[in-house]
Amino acid sequence: MIKIIGLFRFSLVFFGASAALLPAFGVAAVPADKGPQPVLRLGDSPEMLRLDPKGRFLAFRQDEKLKVLDLKDSGVHLVGVIPAGPTFTWAPDGFRLLYVKAAAVPAPGNDAKVLTSTEIEVFDAALGQSKTVRKLASATGFPTMDPRTLGAYVFTPDGLTTVKLSFPDDRLAKWQIAHRDNGKGKYVATGRGMLWFNGDGTKMTQLEDDGAVLESFSVSPDGSAVSWATVDGYVYRSHEGSAAELVDRGRDPAWHPEKNELLYAGARMSGNKISGYDLKVANSSDKRFITSTPFSDERWPQWHHAGKRIFYTVARTTDLFMVDMDAKQQ
Repeated sequence: MIKIIGLFRFSLVFFGASAALLPAFGVAAVPADKGPQPVLRLGDSPEMLRLDPKGRFLAFRQDEKLKVLDLKDSGVHLVGVIPAGPTFTWAPDGFRLLYVKAAAVPAPGNDAKVLTSTEIEVFDAALGQSKTVRKLASATGFPTMDPRTLGAYVFTPDGLTTVKLSFPDDRLAKWQIAHRDNGKGKYVATGRGMLWFNGDGTKMTQLEDDGAVLESFSVSPDGSAVSWATVDGYVYRSHEGSAAELVDRGRDPAWHPEKNELLYAGARMSGNKISGYDLKVANSSDKRFITSTPFSDERWPQWHHAGKRIFYTVARTTDLFMVDMDAKQQ
């Protein structure tokens, strides 16, 4: 039986629009015939949920606007307008959100020609402020955080660009940082697919998938593996640069914070066609659905509280849900 966890015991203000609390709150079992019930209702449909590694801040997109919800004090921040795709990612400290903004600017001496520039910004969720950390005179791939190096990477027409972040609690000396184990290489996401760079960044390999546009991705907590989904609804994974392995039909992969498990929106198949999506978990040996909700698409799941809960939404609705995994395993 699924339990829905009531985390929100306060009213949420959404820049003039209230996010409605639903009446039956608290830790309560949901009748099996009714299925999961929403714990929070927002003014518009949230997409691309991204929970920070510490489990306090939830970033999401609404109508191309990037917003951050503080699960502790109910504050909602409007971060900015961002392009489509997985264009934002949390830093390992759980307080800073790295995102990209694209803008069209006239070419010098030729107003008829338009160039695309990109600003890479960091939003500090604790301060509620953003800061520009890099300006690039071109479009970029998606910011890909590597928790081993405490930095992010974006791919541009000029090659790999590194965005380093300093952390107050990172007290390693420079020689210790230089000798930190960075693995065999790093993953960098682009709209055309997932790239793998060797340790010193001198060799690049594109991991072969179905060839469709990359829709979402997730880097494992230790930085050694990646999983991604394409717009055609296929989920892949790779470890330390290995060839892409097809995991399943589905979308929105998210690595478990402690285990080698992958959470995603698993496709419900009707013959050769996808009829909808339910939450699904895959490890190295098997796959299993953890919800069953016909006539709805459960999307963008995120692990919460060391994998004991799952936070997700249903496509084309304003609702957010929580699943108690401990109750599921009883």
